Amino acid sequence: MSAPHERDAALEAFGAPATRATVRLVSQNPGQRLVRALAALAACWVAAIVSVFFPVAHFFLVPGFLVLGVVLAVLRGRERERLLGVQGVCPRCHREQDFGRGGRQSGQTWVTCPGCFTRLRVTIEPRESPGANPSAPLTRVRTVR
Repeated sequence: MSAPHERDAALEAFGAPATRATVRLVSQNPGQRLVRALAALAACWVAAIVSVFFPVAHFFLVPGFLVLGVVLAVLRGRERERLLGVQGVCPRCHREQDFGRGGRQSGQTWVTCPGCFTRLRVTIEPRESPGANPSAPLTRVRTVR
């Protein structure tokens, strides 16, 4: 696994001005994503096998765990960067805090302030490439292999 790196982000709460934060991310190569995806799939399918032995409940537990395994495997397989934690000032209670671990990182995620229990939206700033024009619009380029 690669070393964690940090990026700038913004913490937003409804009715309060946004504050700055720092997020810790770890990049995952395709092999690491595959291992995480297969682990999620295997865990859910083992739970499906175990749930066969529960009378009546197995009618919804088995199909539920089978589908959940596939969904989690796809989500983990698409996760290029994993959010490890967020540190910043809560816009509501104005305390510097570590907001802990997060899940899937897709530009925005939600964390809860441990001090005031406000749900905060975390918006991660896009990476800037060296020599990029800051006034140019952001475009997404898709490469086909």
